[in-house]
Amino acid sequence: MSILQSHFESRRRYIVDRLKQPGYEEQSIQWIQKAKKEIAENLEEMIELLFLDAEDEPCLPPIACFMVKELQTNKEYQTFATMTDEQLQKLNQIDREEILESTLQIINEITNLQRTIFVMLHQNKENILMGFYQKNPQKNSTLHYDENDRHGFDKSIYQNKIRSLQNDIRVVSFKKFCSNEPVPSPENLEAFKNRYETVVLPKVQEIVSLIEPNLVKLDIFLNPIIQYGVGQIDLKGMLKKLDENLTALHEISKVEYCPTLEMTVKEYLFLEAMNNAGKVKELQPSK
Repeated sequence: MSILQSHFESRRRYIVDRLKQPGYEEQSIQWIQKAKKEIAENLEEMIELLFLDAEDEPCLPPIACFMVKELQTNKEYQTFATMTDEQLQKLNQIDREEILESTLQIINEITNLQRTIFVMLHQNKENILMGFYQKNPQKNSTLHYDENDRHGFDKSIYQNKIRSLQNDIRVVSFKKFCSNEPVPSPENLEAFKNRYETVVLPKVQEIVSLIEPNLVKLDIFLNPIIQYGVGQIDLKGMLKKLDENLTALHEISKVEYCPTLEMTVKEYLFLEAMNNAGKVKELQPSK
């Protein structure tokens, strides 16, 4: 499974798990109705692509057609696809959870098959495929986020934790520790790297985790601590950089509808990985 597929499946999983909770009955019905519409549109698009491919030297295997047909006639899909709002509202908690799960499973199967068809056609019939999408622009999925999360995570909580670092004994101890560290020489770079990974980095991660454990995955929060330790910036500069990077992360959380810092960190790492891989345009945009 690609980074892209895994990322969106994770995002949809978060949404569905939240919709299962008490108090989300109305939102879950709205999500299922959106899913019904997207599934129908995706199935229609894949059928059109299959016909397009069949016109001249098909590159898609026969099983692709079989899999699309199988999804069309899927019993679980047919069950919720024909349900009215009134029927959905009358579902008990257990049945509602089952419908949400089956909907999620079908959405994942369809988007994965859709991506496979897209990739194969892109590799073999790029001009024809791009011509198709010029006439039939792709519609962005909305099933992996909730517009109510447009304000992002609560930044003030973590800003207060950043400020508290100025009086934390671990920050003072780290500064003292760094001042006693020997300057690495060219012939001892391997030993220095090993010491950094086994001794220095854990101390840096410990300080960053005081803000939020998930932030230890991001260099933009590790680096200001290191810069402070080796004397490149002072304490005030370290706190300022951490706050600026938190603000940048918060902007991502608003743009990508991430209600928690943990989800925002995952989103940041996903965007970073896609950028490093040179992925400019994929089958399913970020939102």
